[in-house]
Amino acid sequence: MRLPSLTLVVPARNEEACLPSTLASSGEASRRYRAAGGTVETIVSDNDSSDATAEIALACGARVTRERRRSISAVRNAGAAAAAGEALVFCDADTRISSNLMLEVGRTLRAGRYVGGGLVRVRTSRISPGILASASLLAPLVLRNGLAGVVFWTWRETFRELGGFDPDILVAEDVHFALRLRSLGRQRGLRYGFLPRASAVTSARRFDALGDWWLVRNPRILRDIYAARVREEDAWRTHYAGR
Repeated sequence: MRLPSLTLVVPARNEEACLPSTLASSGEASRRYRAAGGTVETIVSDNDSSDATAEIALACGARVTRERRRSISAVRNAGAAAAAGEALVFCDADTRISSNLMLEVGRTLRAGRYVGGGLVRVRTSRISPGILASASLLAPLVLRNGLAGVVFWTWRETFRELGGFDPDILVAEDVHFALRLRSLGRQRGLRYGFLPRASAVTSARRFDALGDWWLVRNPRILRDIYAARVREEDAWRTHYAGR
């Protein structure tokens, strides 16, 4: 049975510093997938960047779509709308994926038992007591939903059936989408999958900007993340400010 064709969607706004390493890692994962008989395209969904994000994406062989609305959900949806692949893989622009990730996604979906899923082995680019404490607070969310927040995947038609990401949700849109995806899978007798053999390294830049203990010191934001309904003022302060 052949591997499904994949589209990697990378939402990006002013990501010229991080995007090269992200696309280098996804390029290696894509080469391994093609060597196994699959096809992969990469789309960088540019959120009205004022730096060289789009030029870097094109130089790395990615297609570029553009979305002006300042909503990560809308930016992800714009990339997905242009996808040609049978399945979608979403990866943040500051995240390096393991070289086997595409293969793990393709083989898992090909098995026919999964509606989609997330990634469980994620670490930050640096570690500190505050970051470890934050990870421990988020662990129940990961264990319950199989959601790491930086890589997730599903069939393109399933994504469209769910209506994609909710553009009115500025933060924790991935939690909201994962809950809906898992619910749809249960209705159809399909699993929400994990990729225990794949991994990713994501930047610690939010901790760099807000402090390593910011999440621990803001339990209201943590509760809102669990509910997939972060308040707009918190979203702009923690995820959109300076970007």
